[in-house]
Amino acid sequence: MLGEIHVSEGKYSEPFYTKEDKSIVANDWDEEMKPLRRRRGLSWFNRVGPLVLDLYLNMNAFSRIYYPEYSVHDLCREFECLTATLRIHRGGIKPNQHNERYMKEARLIKEKAYIPIEGDLEIDQVIAGYERYFDDIASINYPGHFVEFEDFVLVCGWTKRKEKVRYALDVVYKILTSNDIWYSLFCMENGQYVEGGFDKWFQKLEKLAWDGDKLNSIFESELKKHKLERIPERRILF
Repeated sequence: MLGEIHVSEGKYSEPFYTKEDKSIVANDWDEEMKPLRRRRGLSWFNRVGPLVLDLYLNMNAFSRIYYPEYSVHDLCREFECLTATLRIHRGGIKPNQHNERYMKEARLIKEKAYIPIEGDLEIDQVIAGYERYFDDIASINYPGHFVEFEDFVLVCGWTKRKEKVRYALDVVYKILTSNDIWYSLFCMENGQYVEGGFDKWFQKLEKLAWDGDKLNSIFESELKKHKLERIPERRILF
């Protein structure tokens, strides 16, 4: 826990985190997020199957406040960096709030995490996490991107379990075709509506979902590319 609270000088003086404070904050979160392992800076990771779970304390430029952020990246998808999907944002924590809030915020993140941060998981638990996310964004006209829908299908494809692949494809198709705004976004190309745009995207996703060998190959390649072989590993059971 933090001891002395340091305050910047000047007319608009505010509490701020020193280098030593950041080390204390990191140690406090280490204790609360034991299933995750700190990899660099203020980031903690572990992996369940192809899903990389990340807790990041997003410290602002002046070190006056940090925001705990939970996110997930799917290694079945080729990408140059780790993306942040299934995100959970918590309120900012100033130095004079850290001691009283960090344990509560860590507990809430664990409770709300779409993919649980500890233990081996059944594939149905992973499916339930994605479906809970889809329910949470149902009232939003545009969630920003559709990566979570793709990841949901690809993780099920990675298992090579036909019934899970079929289920995931059915769920995604039903959700996206029942939302006129979301559906229409797949039909846009260079600002113009293109007939059949959604069908083209879905057929591409469907083809990849049924190719479990390719998805497993992508996973192995991405694991090495992002140098994640040594983070704590858990299993998806199916």
